[in-house]
Amino acid sequence: MFLSVDFLVMIILGGLGSVWVGWRARRIVTVLNDSLAGFQAYRPLIFGAIMIACMLFAPGGLAAMTRRQS
Repeated sequence: MFLSVDFLVMIILGGLGSVWVGWRARRIVTVLNDSLAGFQAYRPLIFGAIMIACMLFAPGGLAAMTRRQS
């Protein structure tokens, strides 16, 4: 179950457009998993908040954000 949530967060955070942006999203989620190791009970809540924030403030993910800055 948690692995599916990790994949979903990676997809939403990365967005569409570039493989390299997906790699960045994967690294961000991996670092979050490692840093939140002591808070495993709150991990779904934190990742849910990240997904909601990404959908509200960056609907295209990191890919759209990098395109807007260029």
